[in-house]
Amino acid sequence: MIYSAIVSCFDANGNPNPEATRLAVEHNIVRSGVDGLFINGSTGENHNMRTSDKKAIIKTITETAGDRAACIAHIGTNVIEEFIELAKFSADCGCKAVSATAPVYFGYTQDGYVNYFRTLADNSPLPLYVYNIPARTHVHLTRESFKKIFDHPNITGIKFTDTDLGLFGDVRKDNPHIDLLSGYDNLLLPYTALGADGSIGTGYNICARMAREVFDLTRSGDLPAARKRQNEMNEIMDLLITPSIIQVVKAVMELYGVPCGECRFPQPKISDADRETAKKIYDLIEKYMPAEA
Repeated sequence: MIYSAIVSCFDANGNPNPEATRLAVEHNIVRSGVDGLFINGSTGENHNMRTSDKKAIIKTITETAGDRAACIAHIGTNVIEEFIELAKFSADCGCKAVSATAPVYFGYTQDGYVNYFRTLADNSPLPLYVYNIPARTHVHLTRESFKKIFDHPNITGIKFTDTDLGLFGDVRKDNPHIDLLSGYDNLLLPYTALGADGSIGTGYNICARMAREVFDLTRSGDLPAARKRQNEMNEIMDLLITPSIIQVVKAVMELYGVPCGECRFPQPKISDADRETAKKIYDLIEKYMPAEA
């Protein structure tokens, strides 16, 4: 399964824009070619939104996607009551699962993080996917902690956004029952070779079909073809992976007719440099992933 970490679309006042959101969903499914949508993740600006905004975006995306794409709602928060509220709402909207990062700001012990995820799972009507992204949370879960976390029957997957391929392989070996999804687009090939079941990525808003080819070619054992496709996709990723990654991907989608709007404060606005980068990415997509007839 290839999921995009779908962007969140806002109007000029910073409120969710349902019309633009519907266009973003259509672009992801039809033009980019995703299998699923990861809603309100890092790319979706979850931590910059009110609870009501998160609900509005979850509702619009799930209604628009219908049965064409599986939806996972990221509802990570330090506030357990908000998590419970959003988990119930996501279930009512038809999401297949919810996801959460480790709690931020205060540091906890490994057992504290294990207890956090297990408590979320106890209070969720949907299966929980751990969102492991130590570059943002500064939380480095250990192999033993992952074992304890995935021993919970309602914790069924993970978005593993980390460059530690050794740990990734250990998680796969120790937990063959979970849905193990990679989180760095430019490392899709090695993740897949180590046993990933799929991937969630920002770049898949615009080039998911290329990712699908990398994934399928790697799994089939055609590594030369997989490397070629990964290298082509990484030409896009080399331009996209910058401090303004969300702004750039939104600018690319605008070139495809999706008015994503600006990012939520305190994220900066889309700059002229971002738009110049977006045009280069657009040209590469049209070169390597032309629209299907």
